[in-house]
Amino acid sequence: MDESNKKGIIRGSGISYSKDSSPLLLHLENNYKTVVDKINEERKEIYEKEKISFTAIDKKNCKALYEFPVSDDNEELNSIKNKASAECVDAKLIKILSQKYPFAKSHLTKKVFLMQKDLEISFYDLWNTVILAKNSKTGFKISQEDFNLTQQGKDKLRLKIKTLDGSTIVFIFQPNDKNIIVTNIETKEQVGNWEETLEPVLKKFAEWPAPENWDWEYLNLKGVK
Repeated sequence: MDESNKKGIIRGSGISYSKDSSPLLLHLENNYKTVVDKINEERKEIYEKEKISFTAIDKKNCKALYEFPVSDDNEELNSIKNKASAECVDAKLIKILSQKYPFAKSHLTKKVFLMQKDLEISFYDLWNTVILAKNSKTGFKISQEDFNLTQQGKDKLRLKIKTLDGSTIVFIFQPNDKNIIVTNIETKEQVGNWEETLEPVLKKFAEWPAPENWDWEYLNLKGVK
């Protein structure tokens, strides 16, 4: 018999301990469980405090919703917060655009398509960068006159965009009962495979600003109170 076994030593997986040390191991195990239980209880208390604080926020205050601090591992409240923040911002965007472009009000929430391809954004999302963003260092903000929507005939919309170099591009939109489709573009430059070229451009317009570049002042002045 191995001498180590005669002495009651158990070896396995690189760990060695004596049978006589079982009370110590049991103590360590119980102590570890106590520490874990305490951590979980403290985390539960933090979650509950965060939930109570979040409940008290004015749900029309988009800035407060967006910036509300939530523990990274509080997944449930993070999900609730992100949804409430997005709904608040969307409501204000739609309000602003409905007032500026009443002829397009019924189309703002429609999904944007490139012919048969769903871009997975709504029409109002195209103004995310224009309305929500302002450069925090320079104060630069895209003018809505440089990103302007007009009605073309009875059933089409023209979004005219003026770039920083002074050139312009016009997107032609054709709404239907459920969606709004980009059917053409007007530009001096020759654009090959324009649908594939414009997809990342349109999605870029729809991005939310970086945290430091939100124009909360404009959004609060012009949006839903």
